[in-house]
Amino acid sequence: MSKDRLRLIRSRLETAFEPAQLELVDESHLHVGHAGAADGKG
Repeated sequence: MSKDRLRLIRSRLETAFEPAQLELVDESHLHVGHAGAADGKG
């Protein structure tokens, strides 16, 4: 996952939930080869 995409996700989560702490873990590599992974949309 690109750094820009991670920044966008972080921004949206922080705006929506205003967490005191937020840790994002990129596990997208675990989905390589799955049906939805090819287009990058999940």
